[in-house]
Amino acid sequence: MNVTSIVLILKIPHPSNLVHLRPISMCNVLNKVVANMVTNCFQHVLNVCIDSAQSTFVPGHLISDNVMLTYENLHTCRQKRIWKKGFLALKLYMSKAYDWVEREFLRVMMECMGFQKESVAIIMQCITSVSYFVIVNGKRGETFKPTKGLRQGDLLSLFLFLICSEGLSALMKISLHDGLIKWAKASRSVTPLTHDYILFGEATSNGAQILKGILKEYETCLGQCVNFENSTVFYSSNTSNDNRVLISRLLGVQYSNDPEKYLGLLTMVGRKRKTSFLGLKDRVNKRIDGWSTRFPSQGGKEIFIKSVLQAIPTIIAKFWWQKGYGRWGIHWCEWSHLCALKVYGGMGFRSLEKFNIALLAKHGWCLIDHPNSLLACVLKAKYYSSSDFLRVRSLCDQDITNPFGEGETRICWYGERLVNSRACPRCGMRLRLYAILFVNVL
Repeated sequence: MNVTSIVLILKIPHPSNLVHLRPISMCNVLNKVVANMVTNCFQHVLNVCIDSAQSTFVPGHLISDNVMLTYENLHTCRQKRIWKKGFLALKLYMSKAYDWVEREFLRVMMECMGFQKESVAIIMQCITSVSYFVIVNGKRGETFKPTKGLRQGDLLSLFLFLICSEGLSALMKISLHDGLIKWAKASRSVTPLTHDYILFGEATSNGAQILKGILKEYETCLGQCVNFENSTVFYSSNTSNDNRVLISRLLGVQYSNDPEKYLGLLTMVGRKRKTSFLGLKDRVNKRIDGWSTRFPSQGGKEIFIKSVLQAIPTIIAKFWWQKGYGRWGIHWCEWSHLCALKVYGGMGFRSLEKFNIALLAKHGWCLIDHPNSLLACVLKAKYYSSSDFLRVRSLCDQDITNPFGEGETRICWYGERLVNSRACPRCGMRLRLYAILFVNVL
C-alpha cells in the first residue's frame, strides 16, 4: 500500500549530477487518506506540544507572525547603539532537512511529549513502511526502502518535522535555564526570543561557542546538517568589528550588514522603501515582458492578471490597456474602476491597497483574539506595555461584536440605524451593532 514512485525532473538543460534533478514522488490514494486521517487527529494537540516560536502549520499560529517577530528584533538590533552588550541574529540553512531525519529520534520525541504508544506505533508504521522505485526513461527501477528521512510533500511529514524541530527548542530552553546563554530581547520587559532557524542572542564569544555546541548536538541527534556556508549572521550597531570577526569565525558563518529575506519577505525596510521593493517591481516587469510578446487577447490578459500578477497596479494597468508589445494604449478608466466587481462594471481585479488593509486587520484581530501569543507579547512589551492594542490602533475596533453563538439574537451588519451600544468582551470598548437581519436566518 505504501509504495511510492519517483520521477526525476530536470532543473537545468544538461544535468551532470543528481543535485541537478528534482525528485517528484507519487503515492497512491489510500496512503493519502490514511495520512490525512492521522493528521486531522494530530492537529488538535499541536498547539499544546509545539513551542510558540514555531508558527508554521500550527493551528492558531500564523506563519506571518515569525516574519513580524524577525522584523521587530532586527529593527531593535539596528537601533541598538548605546547599550554595552551587542546582539546577533543568526539565520540558519538546513541541508536536506527532510531527508536526514532520524526516525528513532522522532519516536523518542513523541514519547517524551506524552503521545500514547498506540498513536506512536501508527505514525511510525506510516513512516517506516514506505518503499520507493525510480522511473527512468519510462521504465520502473528496483524497489528500495529508506532507513531515514521523511517524505516531502506529505501532509503528515510537515507536522512530524515540527516535532523534530522541537528538539532544538528544548536544547535552547535548557541552556537558557542553566544560564549558559542569553537571548536577545525586543525591549527590556519582553520575553526572550528564539525563532524558526533564526536565532537571536547576545553577541559574545562564550555564547557563540555554546550555540555552536547546541547545533552540533542537534545535528547528531536528528541527523540534520546545518549549512554554515550559506548561513549568515547579523549584528547590532553597537557590536565592535573585532567581536564580529571573532564570533563569525567561531560560528563558521559569514556576517552581513544587510540581512536577506526570511520566508520570502524582506526582513528590513528602511526609509528608501522604493529601493527595498524594487526587486518585486522588476520581477513583475519581467513576467509582463514575456507575456507581451505573445499578444494575448483581453480575456487572456484578464486571466494572467488574476492568476499571476495581482500586484503593482500601475504596471498591471499598462499591460491591460496596451495594444501590443511596446505599444501603450489609452487608460480609459481609473484602476479603482477595474478593481470593481463585474456586476458593477469592473473587471474584478484585486486591489492591492484593500488587500493590504485586510491583512493588517487580520493581524490586528489575531492580536486581540490571542493576547498571549508570542507576537502579541512582544508588541505589547515594546509599544504599548501600559495599554492595549485598540487604544494604539483603531483599525479593528470598527464593527467588532460579541461572539455570534447560535445567531438567534445576533443581528447582521445591515443598515445604518444604531440599535444599542455594547462593550466588546475582549477589549472593553463600546461598539456599534446594526439592526434588521438576524444571523440565524442566513
